[in-house]
Amino acid sequence: MQKYVALIIIFLVLLAAAVSGLVYVFRNSDQGPAEEVALQIIAPQDITSGDEVAFEVKWHNGTRVPLHDAKIFFRYPDGAIPLERPEQLIETVTVGTIAPSAEGSRIFKGYVVGAKSSIVRASAELAYKSAGIAEFRKVAETSVRIADASFFLDFVVPQRAVSGERIVYFLRYENLAVHPFGDVRVRVRYPDGFAYGGAEPAATEGSDTWDLGEVAQGGKGLITISGFLEGMEGDTKRVKAEIGFMRAGQFFPYTESSFDTIVAPPPLAIQLELDSGSDVANLGQTLNARLRFKNNTQAPIKEVVVRAVLEGNMFIPRSVSAERGYFDSTRNMLIWTPANVKQLAFLDPGIEQTLTFRLTLRDDFPITEPGDTNFTARIVGTVESIHVPPDLALNKITSSDTLQVKLQTEMDFSAWGRYYDDSSGIVNSGPIPPRVNQETKFTMHWRIAVPANDLENFEVRATLPTGVYPTGEVVTRYTDARPTFNVTTGEVVWFISRVPANTGILYPAYEAIFQVGMVPSVTQIGQGVELMRESRVGAADLFTGNAISAQAPPVRSDQVFEQSGQADGRVQP
Repeated sequence: MQKYVALIIIFLVLLAAAVSGLVYVFRNSDQGPAEEVALQIIAPQDITSGDEVAFEVKWHNGTRVPLHDAKIFFRYPDGAIPLERPEQLIETVTVGTIAPSAEGSRIFKGYVVGAKSSIVRASAELAYKSAGIAEFRKVAETSVRIADASFFLDFVVPQRAVSGERIVYFLRYENLAVHPFGDVRVRVRYPDGFAYGGAEPAATEGSDTWDLGEVAQGGKGLITISGFLEGMEGDTKRVKAEIGFMRAGQFFPYTESSFDTIVAPPPLAIQLELDSGSDVANLGQTLNARLRFKNNTQAPIKEVVVRAVLEGNMFIPRSVSAERGYFDSTRNMLIWTPANVKQLAFLDPGIEQTLTFRLTLRDDFPITEPGDTNFTARIVGTVESIHVPPDLALNKITSSDTLQVKLQTEMDFSAWGRYYDDSSGIVNSGPIPPRVNQETKFTMHWRIAVPANDLENFEVRATLPTGVYPTGEVVTRYTDARPTFNVTTGEVVWFISRVPANTGILYPAYEAIFQVGMVPSVTQIGQGVELMRESRVGAADLFTGNAISAQAPPVRSDQVFEQSGQADGRVQP
């Protein structure tokens, strides 16, 4: 009996210990009442970017037991620069044991940066152990607003710019903080349509990044960037700059600046166009062109001069004629001045004028080397005046337009037949002249040459009349593409995916040779037999994008022998 009593007592003791342990754990974990273990961060609500900020982390043990192995993990805001270890955004402090009801604090200092009006966050974590080996954590966070910038950064940019003309961006910076900044960088993001021309001082990385090094308290500087801005009239072009520093491959800005420029019409606008409305022309074609120009200012412009320069060697100089204009053949330039066009003496605001001229393209391509491809006829028109309206800060006003006419290639295609054709490697046979009910074999030839431009999807189609059939003998020269035959329809097709420019000019022409057989009928006695009907060719000019075509007449047996002068090709009994 005493044995059972002892066991019951031991069980009750163990049960009480377990319950006490559970109560202890729940009372001292961060999932229990928040006031038992407290953690908070005290920091200013508003700062200036780049200020030295003190973050005070405070803790309090509100439990009745000590907290062992206590540590504080403090994380600075992204982009901050800690005073003690500038490269470490997380700082660890060993607190040790925190007695019941005890409290303590630790101050973490660093420079905090960010864009004006942005919010940055710092966090702290208290890790500790209570009873046993379980570890508990308490977390706190605070937010700081960047109320002002430590750097002054500002663009001086024209509010309006003419598309294609030179534009200059002036970017000024100054350190407004009470301490220097090291490893300072400026990064610029250019608008679409901006072509970088240069900078002073020169960029240190590419064309958009400047490594300024250390900028002292009150230090200032100027970056001048020039280039050319293009866009449609009315477009808004935004340039943006940031000043900051790099850490772990990431850029952190102290502040940023941006400016919008509107693409404005030029004071003198000009448009060069052809009557045809197309930018593709053929060899030997006569071009009728016109220059339209307009005063876009609010004031009259005096003594306007208009020019049209003919560039390249595809024009025939003697063909040039211009209404009231003079052609300077030494410079291939048409000139209109107030001396012969009275409207140019005084161009009123909003007034548009038109000048016309005519010229003829040469009828061949000047091909002498492999690079002679994709020929164009280029005309550059300009309008200018040295008399600038008072509200424009320019030495002269000028505008230009370029008209580039692409030259369509020509396709030299031919089709013929042969009986005596040893050079092809195919041996023809049968009676000549052809005889009724007896087979005679001929070779058909297709040849393609193309100057200047590449051809794409070149295709020849022809039909073999009833009574004419392919023998299967085929030879191709300088291409692996072979003709194919449809026995049912009698159609022959030769397809080449690409024919390079100057094939047949500087390089050998492409040729397809195939053998056909025919057995004349009695109804054909005394006649020449049609061996292949009309050949039709289609292709795309890769340079101009236009479809081009050609054709060759039918091939007849009587023509085969007439061309060679060797026999009569008409059918005999």
